[in-house]
Amino acid sequence: MKLDLMYKAGIVCILLAGGFLTIYLSTINGSKGVGGMMLIMLFGIISGIGQQAGEGFKKISKSPHAVLITSIVILAILLIIVLSVLMERSEYRIPVTQVMINNDLNRESYIPIKPNASGGMAIMFAMSMFMITSYLLQILAHHFPVGFLKIFEKGMSMYTFMGATMYIIVLFTLSIVFGFVNIDAGQLAEGLRNSGDYIKGVRSGKDTKRYINKYVWFFSVFGSIYICIIAGSPLYLGVLFPSYRKIVMLPGMALMCVGMIFTTQDQIRAGKSLYSYKKWIK
Repeated sequence: MKLDLMYKAGIVCILLAGGFLTIYLSTINGSKGVGGMMLIMLFGIISGIGQQAGEGFKKISKSPHAVLITSIVILAILLIIVLSVLMERSEYRIPVTQVMINNDLNRESYIPIKPNASGGMAIMFAMSMFMITSYLLQILAHHFPVGFLKIFEKGMSMYTFMGATMYIIVLFTLSIVFGFVNIDAGQLAEGLRNSGDYIKGVRSGKDTKRYINKYVWFFSVFGSIYICIIAGSPLYLGVLFPSYRKIVMLPGMALMCVGMIFTTQDQIRAGKSLYSYKKWIK
């Protein structure tokens, strides 16, 4: 019993040390590089995708319809990547009239809203929340073997119908929440009012906030549905075909990777733009 306790304590200490080391490295990367913790997470996700894809394709190779299934999986992943790029790079533009800018340049003034306003953050947080809840239920069910705790423990698995449904509900909710976090209508309306700019036909202040919120609501719900279809619905295939469970997580991980890659690319582009201007004063 004592050795078992020391063994578990050692594992916890190692995991904590690794977590603090990761935070330290991400802090250094954030101050002297690009991406911060997100870049470290990106390489971890990519390595996880390679491992899961390798195990999944090994199982597919044993199937009598291996070629057909492999072709379908590869085409589905390519389609998801193309859709992810389109969703990340497309935007709805709300025209803004800026009183201090020439009319020719005023056409380029707008508030951009992405169709998938939450990006891949909702998937990461949904997975983390779901896994933490599942682990806590496993610990409670192990120490307190009560009937309803065991039922909840089994139901919180992503590879059950109840667990997959709960995960999709959490994912849908978080996608809407992160949509409003990433696009703060109140802050945008206040900025427009303070600078004297306005949206044509909309009064400044609360009316502008409500006007922007209307679009944020629409695109947050639209993006949530999109994410749930791509990252959530494949979980039901994992319930129906348990041998392919490793593959059903790939679409969600691909969405996260695409979002992180484009965010890092934007940071690199913004950093390079600081040195792209000519020096007028020497």
